Amino acid sequence: MSSKRVSRIPPDQRRNPRATRPPPSTIDEIGERLNPYDLTDLLTLSALFNVSDEPLQGKVPAARTLLVFALRRLFLLAVLRSKAAEYKTQRITARELDQRWTECMTVDGLHMPEERDTLFTLLLPLMANQLRHQNITLAARAQQVYGHLIASAPQGKKYLDVDQVFADRYGLSLVDLLRFIILLEAWQLSCGEGVDQALHLNSQVERMEVWFALVEGGRPWRLQHLQFTAERFTQALRIPRAVVDAALACLSATVPELRAWQDSHMHLGLTDTPQTIPFALDHRPLVRLKNGQYVLPEGSSLRIAVSHTLLTLLDAAIPADKQDAYNNTRGKALETYLLHLFQDAFPPPARVVSEREYWRTTRERIKGPDLLLLDPRDDRPILIEAKATRTRPTTAPDPTAPRLKRNYGAAFEALHPDKAGRKISDLRAHLSEYKDVQTQIDAASGRPLVIALVHDLPPRAGRLLGRHLRQYPADPLNNASYDMLLMDLIELEMAVHQAKTTGHSLRAILENEIQGVANERCPETHVMSLDKLPEADPEIPLYCMRYPFLFEPWAVVEDEDPDPSSAE
Repeated sequence: MSSKRVSRIPPDQRRNPRATRPPPSTIDEIGERLNPYDLTDLLTLSALFNVSDEPLQGKVPAARTLLVFALRRLFLLAVLRSKAAEYKTQRITARELDQRWTECMTVDGLHMPEERDTLFTLLLPLMANQLRHQNITLAARAQQVYGHLIASAPQGKKYLDVDQVFADRYGLSLVDLLRFIILLEAWQLSCGEGVDQALHLNSQVERMEVWFALVEGGRPWRLQHLQFTAERFTQALRIPRAVVDAALACLSATVPELRAWQDSHMHLGLTDTPQTIPFALDHRPLVRLKNGQYVLPEGSSLRIAVSHTLLTLLDAAIPADKQDAYNNTRGKALETYLLHLFQDAFPPPARVVSEREYWRTTRERIKGPDLLLLDPRDDRPILIEAKATRTRPTTAPDPTAPRLKRNYGAAFEALHPDKAGRKISDLRAHLSEYKDVQTQIDAASGRPLVIALVHDLPPRAGRLLGRHLRQYPADPLNNASYDMLLMDLIELEMAVHQAKTTGHSLRAILENEIQGVANERCPETHVMSLDKLPEADPEIPLYCMRYPFLFEPWAVVEDEDPDPSSAE
């Protein structure tokens, strides 16, 4: 005889299975319903959802369905749009939170007759962004930033010591900030370990029981483990206090500051839906509370901060009279990093050719492509033009054609037939500067591929290059006799890594992206994707994973003996 399982949920918080789905709401309306609540409680609750996501995977499928990246960000966006405050004492219940969470799934502007269509429309853009930032770990991203910004930095009078400039402005070096972010993620992951045991969750619990365990049962746990002070972080991880204070100043903001930033950027989402609105926590991932505590509500924002926040801070630190030197330094460092990346992945008989200067006419001296790949496995040469351009806040939420070209003007110019097209013609004109690789250039007689490389490219923005060509048929890019791509450094490095570990040519790896641009350009002649190529060997690390010193602990100097007699 089996006994009936007794629910842990109080009767007043049990979900009514016959309850009707709420009507569509706006983010601001959901925020208004959060006005009465304790802000600290809402933020630490979001942090708990973040750290509990992985430990609960495979054990509580219902929770996994609910605690998804997209809904966490929507909920936090509603919190930032609300008037919840730290002085308020009312705490949200599991039932009330379930209602707010369900409202996030039916946000006005995303509502469709079919529920699965609503969720698909909501989750796809947001999950695409999350997946792009999770393609490589935070540790790999940190090492990549170090590799192309510091390790490859050139020396000389016309270049700038960016690490020193950053240290002079913010009180810590770029290296120390990267190491701090790595340790901060390690601390966050350690909080997530054992969440299911701490809250006594198992694979048999139902949806509302999960909510009750996380919201009600998890409150003491999250207040104890998910908030920290500078002093606690210093002691626990043995980091110099000056480094901690400076890093927290770079990465944190108060709630009023985050709300002001959010309010000033809400209008940038042209379609007025949450996936097109910039997110303040991507700008500053840590929230600084009035009691001196810090909380990390959304872990993905920390991964974005490795490049986005760090480079934003660096840009702001450069004096106006040093801008040219800064641009030269960034460009040269990136070219050097790419050269080493490609030489590592494509050894002879492939040829990797760095930028060379040549005379096109007696009065016109030209710089060739930043990088030229000639792979005997493919007769189509690949030209890469690296640009230090980064994504502006106005472009990231809605990379439509006008914004795309305004933001990446240098990249579009590099793809122009007057630039890329003429460089291709020059390469095939038997210039003396390319004499040593002319045989390989002649053998690469197929349709070339030109890649314009930029930083922090939004999801699918590269494929929107094709939509730009469709919307502007008079654009000279439509007359190009070569394929073209707009790519992010991370995406290119992963493609190079896949080519290296699978034995395929880089052109074959990128063929789906090339088809994606073509499909956006001519939807009526949609081309099906190629068969999926083998995945990269997980045992072989990415090229950027070669700076292990970033994970070494700080050498904290112990206090000296105050007795003067001991000093000789």
